Amino acid sequence: IGTMPVTSRFRCDAHNNDVSTVKNGPHTLAKAADILISGERAMQLFEKARQIGFSGIGLNQKGKHHMRFIHLDTVDRRALWSY
Repeated sequence: IGTMPVTSRFRCDAHNNDVSTVKNGPHTLAKAADILISGERAMQLFEKARQIGFSGIGLNQKGKHHMRFIHLDTVDRRALWSY
């Protein structure tokens, strides 16, 4: 898949409150990362993440190219969503 910059991982509560509506979510528990990726590479990563067993996968593939990402987490639940 190639290079995949991590744009968000562990967040302190103050930063999380600035960028998210989810309080005490997977980023504040050090169980999540957002990966800057788009297009076909995003779909390849999505499929690999699903196969590996990530419990949370969120897709944001709209807007400007440099703003598209996939959220991956390992929180104890199963969820798939888009932003």
